[in-house]
Amino acid sequence: DRHVSLINHRGEVYCLDSLCYHAGGPLGIGDIEDVGGRACLSCPWHLYKVTLESGEKLYGSTKLDEQTGKLVPDGVKSAGVRQRTHEVEKRADGWYVRLRLDGPSLESDKYACND
Repeated sequence: DRHVSLINHRGEVYCLDSLCYHAGGPLGIGDIEDVGGRACLSCPWHLYKVTLESGEKLYGSTKLDEQTGKLVPDGVKSAGVRQRTHEVEKRADGWYVRLRLDGPSLESDKYACND
């Protein structure tokens, strides 16, 4: 069995693996936050930000200020897809999920299933 969460955000429904790729935290119950203009789930354990649409990990980047020698903000960057997302379809009799299991292994795969 694979654990997935359906998330309704502003009328759009998304499906992601329920447990966070980082340490198996309960990502599916995390808060939804806007990060750089993208809707993300924030894992309640370590506050990792995962986009609802693609499963990318977003983070606040920094760079070295040459004049002061200090780190300064450098916008929001993607560390790539870490969380598996799945297809969702609304039908007359309910919501249907088609698991997307093709492609390369993702970090969330190790927590998504009961062994």
